Amino acid sequence: MNESEFVGSFIRRDRRERLLHELNDPKKRYKALDRFSHDSENLLDPKKIVLSSHDLSREKDFLKYTKDHEEECIILSTDPYIDGIQTAIQDALQYARMSTEAAIVLGEGIAIVKTEAMKKDTMEYLLLERKPYDHD
Repeated sequence: MNESEFVGSFIRRDRRERLLHELNDPKKRYKALDRFSHDSENLLDPKKIVLSSHDLSREKDFLKYTKDHEEECIILSTDPYIDGIQTAIQDALQYARMSTEAAIVLGEGIAIVKTEAMKKDTMEYLLLERKPYDHD
């Protein structure tokens, strides 16, 4: 999944155009990604959120999902050390959790959003294009 697909699939309709513009503008990219530090709930499409927690790694359903889906992912982050890294989902999650910055892990039909980790109220969201109970 690329950034355009992420925005089209997981971001509220009224926020898509501006966010996509900022992500594609090198001068505004940091600002766009930084919005996920504190404003994720106002950006994410609530219909696509399957799980949310202060620590998804403690959620049985999340662990099962990530174990069953070992695809390559890309990380989007305000942290320049991890932004753009492509790796297996487990490694991507580890990188995101080690960073104090906001991070988004994108896979095929999946996004995991981690807010900034500077305070105890860090949140993580698992979003799926199609919820497990959706049918064709």
